[in-house]
Amino acid sequence: MLDLLHADFILLMARFDEPYRRYLHREFVRAERLSGVLGPRGVGKTTFLLQLIGETPDFLRSTLYVSLDSIHASGVQLYALADQFRRQGGRLLVLDEIHHYPDFERELKSIDDALDLQVVFSGSSALHLEHSKADLSRRAVMYAMSGLSFREYLELQTGEPFAVWPLEQVLAEHETLSLEINRRIRPLAHFGDYLKYGYFPYFRESVETYRRKLAQTLALAIDLDIPLLFKVERDKLASLKKLLMLLCQSVPNQINISKLSAAIGSSRSTTYAYLHYLEQASILRSVWGAGRNASMLSKPEKLYLANTNNAWALFPTPPAGTLRETFFASQLAHAHALRYPAEGGDFVVDDRWLFEIGGPGKTARQVEQHDNAYLALDDIEHGRGLRVPLWMFGFLY
Repeated sequence: MLDLLHADFILLMARFDEPYRRYLHREFVRAERLSGVLGPRGVGKTTFLLQLIGETPDFLRSTLYVSLDSIHASGVQLYALADQFRRQGGRLLVLDEIHHYPDFERELKSIDDALDLQVVFSGSSALHLEHSKADLSRRAVMYAMSGLSFREYLELQTGEPFAVWPLEQVLAEHETLSLEINRRIRPLAHFGDYLKYGYFPYFRESVETYRRKLAQTLALAIDLDIPLLFKVERDKLASLKKLLMLLCQSVPNQINISKLSAAIGSSRSTTYAYLHYLEQASILRSVWGAGRNASMLSKPEKLYLANTNNAWALFPTPPAGTLRETFFASQLAHAHALRYPAEGGDFVVDDRWLFEIGGPGKTARQVEQHDNAYLALDDIEHGRGLRVPLWMFGFLY
């Protein structure tokens, strides 16, 4: 079995060629014994793992890559494979799509305890919370892999390198920074395309088929990943998909759980559970009010799709206001905490800054009485004072 898996690995590396390095390469610490990369389907986890392997000295001898959803990996005993690989001189074991392996938590624990081996694994974004009982959060350094930021999308489209800006720098220096970017490119000329097809790296394969592929990817997450991770019965998946389509047609802060439950023929508690599953699979994103904690038995103040591409894949023409807020949330949530404000504005970030999202004509009336309040405005190249171009929040990672 080891020889067969190694042969698959060599063939894969012979065909692999992706020079672009994403933000996670700067954050990932290679010295850890056990590391996990979690993220939604299609976000680029496999590409990242193969790039790590390619940067490993003598990787043909020292490294083994196994995709645990492949045919050749079916029936493999993970600990026995790791031990055999170590005895033959292996040092780095890379396990892709680990949530397809039953009881993987126990196997990883045994490998970490007993074998002198470095392990990097990838899996669904739902693993971190749902499997914390296995103490993975203490044993493994976990990395959440987000989709392409607007900055990364621009790098891929233009070939130009762009710096990452901390949020504090964007707010303090946005007038200077926006001038710098607009001297090099016209960001607004790319922004609308990013909202439609720029979040997942496979847009480079075909823009024309991107929307269809993303819809299929979302369906796979519901049909395969959610039943695997949450033990949802397969005859319930149609209701879960119907719930998702209904949410696409709802205003983010006007979700009626009773009506949704009646529409999909489920109880309120089941509907809440479905919302939780969709969020853990990185299909939805909830925003809770200040002082409230996420709960599977209560409704968040606002509920968005996880990124704007999901909105375009599932709904013919998403409302502009919802797209703006969805973009802001998707870019900020990577490294910041989002809350719904008690009064005025759309988001509180890190319990420190208040933001109102809108078009170029939006005024500061709703937030003018608050300290540290800003307007994040669409369709403007440059801002002034508290008026910050919305696209600039796409440079945070």
